Amino acid sequence: MSQKSRVEQQRELFTEFGFLVDPIRRLVFDDDNPKGKVPYVRAQFEKEVISFSKRAKDICQDGDYFYQVEWRDLIHAIDYFPRVFEELQDLEHQPRGRESVKKPFFTTFRLPSRS
Repeated sequence: MSQKSRVEQQRELFTEFGFLVDPIRRLVFDDDNPKGKVPYVRAQFEKEVISFSKRAKDICQDGDYFYQVEWRDLIHAIDYFPRVFEELQDLEHQPRGRESVKKPFFTTFRLPSRS
C-alpha cells in the first residue's frame, strides 16, 4: 500500500475543510432566518473541528519540519467561525444585517460574488 503524496493529502484537507464550512456557508447565504439552525450547526462544527484540526496538524508536519505559517493560517480561518455563529444569532443588531456576515466569506475564503 503506497502512502499518499503531500499534494494528495493537501487536496483531501481542502475538501474536508469545504465539508466543515459548508453548513456555515449555507446559514450565511440562504435566504431563510438562520437563528433556529445555528445551535445545531454550531454543535456539529465543534464536534468535527477537533478531528479536522488534528488531521491538519498531522499534514502540516513533515518529518522534522512543521509548516507553521500554513498551520497558523488554517487555525486563524477556523477561529473565525464562532464569530459567525454569534453574528447569525443576532442578525437584527448587525449594522448591515446579513451582508456584514457575508463579506468575510468573500474576502477570507475568496468565494466568488453572487450576482
